Amino acid sequence: MSLAFLLHRRWQPYHKWREAMFARLPGAGELAGPLQAAATAGDWRDRETALAAAIELLAGVQRRRGLPTPAEAVTPFWDRPYRTVSDAVPGLLRAAISDPALAGLAVAAGSVEQWADHDELLAKPANSSPLTCAYRAWLDPAAAH
Repeated sequence: MSLAFLLHRRWQPYHKWREAMFARLPGAGELAGPLQAAATAGDWRDRETALAAAIELLAGVQRRRGLPTPAEAVTPFWDRPYRTVSDAVPGLLRAAISDPALAGLAVAAGSVEQWADHDELLAKPANSSPLTCAYRAWLDPAAAH
């Protein structure tokens, strides 16, 4: 769901409203099936198949937006019997960044939404400066001292 909001350039709302707003996104009906199947799957293989279908649908959205996208977004996970998102998905996107300031940003930390879900933190910019310090310390511990 988070990727669908991102690809459609819509802010992902507070979790209380996320599902209702997701339903309004273009293609949400098509994506809802695999997501529902993944959430209710009886075993990991069915869950993996549903998630792989959702990933390929999102890759189609990415492709239609003109963003670099591999022919197949889901690939085998090394020699194991699992599938994963191809490294080419983020790799092609990163390679297409032409702004030097953006290209120089570290990708290891991710976004705050990946590790915080508190409304007061995410919705109020004034609360974000401690996060900036935390990110900087995490990415470059030497600079924190």
